[in-house]
Amino acid sequence: VVEEGTIHGQGVSKEYGYLRTEKKYKDFHLFLRFKCEADGNSGVYLHTRFKPGTVDVSDGYQVEIDPSDRAWSGGIYDESRRGWLNDLKNNEPARKAFKQGEWNSGRIECRGESIKTWINGVPALDYTEAEANIAQDGRIAIQIHSGGMALVQVKDVRIEELPPTPGPT
Repeated sequence: VVEEGTIHGQGVSKEYGYLRTEKKYKDFHLFLRFKCEADGNSGVYLHTRFKPGTVDVSDGYQVEIDPSDRAWSGGIYDESRRGWLNDLKNNEPARKAFKQGEWNSGRIECRGESIKTWINGVPALDYTEAEANIAQDGRIAIQIHSGGMALVQVKDVRIEELPPTPGPT
């Protein structure tokens, strides 16, 4: 539900919920503010492909929004392929940056094979994709976790496309 410019998402079934772009993005900055009011995790999908004719994710990266005690907000999960690529268990400053029940700012940068994230201005992730067969473009989606545990609000979403990354010379 969108009310007064804020997306209110709650997992109310056994299915994940997504609000996705129609357009595919490659190199971009994504800015958003988010607030979690329950313990269930959610996320922002990047370079995501959906199964044809469905709202089901085929594969893509998920930047975690994680209000649990593990505090992996800003970490990256590879949906339907390899699982966790960077879970932030070794990044204490980023884990402490997230504030449960408060508005948090998130920033994501995708440029070529590089994905970087920040939580409330604190660097969380600096990941470079080494697999040549992994898509470097796709849709962006806000994900709400299933099962009624997630209660997430998102606002002030802004996507800025970046010039194409130069290829090898």
